[in-house]
Amino acid sequence: MKGDLSDTTITVSLVSHGHHEPIAELVAQMLEQPRIAKIVLTLNVPQRLELPASDRLVVIHNEQPKGYGENHNQAFLHAVGRYFVVLNPDVSLTPDLFDALVACQKTCGAALVAPSVFASDGSRQDNWRQFPTVRSLVAKSLGRDTSIVSPAGDITYPDWVAGMCILFEVNAYKNLRGFDESYYLYYEDVDICVRAWLNGMTVAGCSHARLVHDGQRASHRNWRHLRWHLASMLRYFRKYHRALGAITKPDSNHLSQN
Repeated sequence: MKGDLSDTTITVSLVSHGHHEPIAELVAQMLEQPRIAKIVLTLNVPQRLELPASDRLVVIHNEQPKGYGENHNQAFLHAVGRYFVVLNPDVSLTPDLFDALVACQKTCGAALVAPSVFASDGSRQDNWRQFPTVRSLVAKSLGRDTSIVSPAGDITYPDWVAGMCILFEVNAYKNLRGFDESYYLYYEDVDICVRAWLNGMTVAGCSHARLVHDGQRASHRNWRHLRWHLASMLRYFRKYHRALGAITKPDSNHLSQN
């Protein structure tokens, strides 16, 4: 990689839940990238891993499992560099993912930037979306999901982006006080995007940054996950049912053409 990386380095936060995730391989891949200044790996449950030795790798062992937001906020305390990336452990990286996300952020100045996500079969995933509403959730339950946001040029401005991979500008994450830890799982990504827009920040999706991820949809098959999902949904609606109308966004059709 050419050029000065001093103002574009990244800290990546990974959380392992011990589900046979390819953590060691993923960490080794990222350690090959000079843009990544630090990797913070949180082991949310006891597990044994053979990890590469590196002073750029910090491993946190949780005594008790923590939620999505609490884990990433804990990792942020170790962040160095200009950017902080939250990343699922069950993803496959493309070679230029982080370069593309940084380039996108520098172009549009967004507080949060997310890649376009594809399944391993090549199908586009729905990680860019409009904010959930009662109407949209009813439509989705009936098989008519109209909340998915499609790319509109190199940079698109969805309401929210899913948390399997998000690049934050460090000062923006700090000003937002990170994720709301009162959600245990689900809707933390929606919540932080609402707060970003309400604070005059921008959320962006980058078409030429690509990530491979096969969504598990655990809440569709696991009662405990379904309970967490419903509890988070109710919290979101109680918290924001009046606030969403105050959000102003850029003209996506105009700003997405780069």
